[in-house]
Amino acid sequence: MTESELKEKAKQLEEKFLPLSGITALYKHPALGADITKLEIGYASADRESKIEIKIRCKEFREYIVIIDVEKKIIINDLIIGHPDFKGAFLACFNSQVEHAIANNYKKITLVAHYQDEPYNYEVAGRDDEGIIWNGHVVWGKYGFQMKETQRIKTFVPSMQAHEKTEDYIHELYLETDNASAAKEVWNDLGLSWGGVFDLGDNSLSHQILRGLNGKYAKLS
Repeated sequence: MTESELKEKAKQLEEKFLPLSGITALYKHPALGADITKLEIGYASADRESKIEIKIRCKEFREYIVIIDVEKKIIINDLIIGHPDFKGAFLACFNSQVEHAIANNYKKITLVAHYQDEPYNYEVAGRDDEGIIWNGHVVWGKYGFQMKETQRIKTFVPSMQAHEKTEDYIHELYLETDNASAAKEVWNDLGLSWGGVFDLGDNSLSHQILRGLNGKYAKLS
């Protein structure tokens, strides 16, 4: 391809797939500048056009990487490192991502809810940023991501039972009760990573949880 053809191809990919990252909720027309320092979109591997990879750095996200599997109709939120000054940014971004995913007939959004007990010095522009605490294991359940069933049965439920807790599902940690708060503390201390799935099907449990979170934030604003 000529340089102009490559630019045109990149533009087409951006128009088609960038909304599936949700970033257009924060930036209507994303472009490199003072607030967005990295915006890359292309094929995840040179020999496969069925997977699109989007890499973003902006004032709200130190790093945001999304992989879109066009054939399987799955979106993978591969890496999300937010910024403490913009804590509400991902909710707006995720609502938009879910909306566009449904409109384009995607089935689910997946991620790994990481935990790491030692801060990770994330390198940005050739220097070490401050240590990043990986605490996704206690974050993503409140957005509607459900633990994969095998892991839920083999890890989550036994872990709760071992500490005399009755919670069976990750989202139950976010109920506004004393029991849920105590169970969340237990899970936080255990520090176990887990694979999460947001089911994009009509009226799924994932949607119900996300609607509850949106309602909670609406009351706070």
